[in-house]
Amino acid sequence: MKEYYLIIFENTIQVLIAEEEIKKERMKYKIIPTPTEIVKSCGLSILLQDIASFSELNLKSEIKVKGIYSIENGKYKEVIV
Repeated sequence: MKEYYLIIFENTIQVLIAEEEIKKERMKYKIIPTPTEIVKSCGLSILLQDIASFSELNLKSEIKVKGIYSIENGKYKEVIV
């Protein structure tokens, strides 16, 4: 089973900045509504599998991440990457 990660942001502008950077790296992703059981700030999040590449990208860019969650059996678990 593939593991997915949900990237949470402070606001929609940060989602768009992250999306632009992710596209440049040709990573597979999907923008989805942020589940309200996680956080009620920004309404959009990014779902992806390649968390290692995203972490590297995040270190060299201006992306401001609020949190990263793994998704296992339909449950969210905050992770530190």
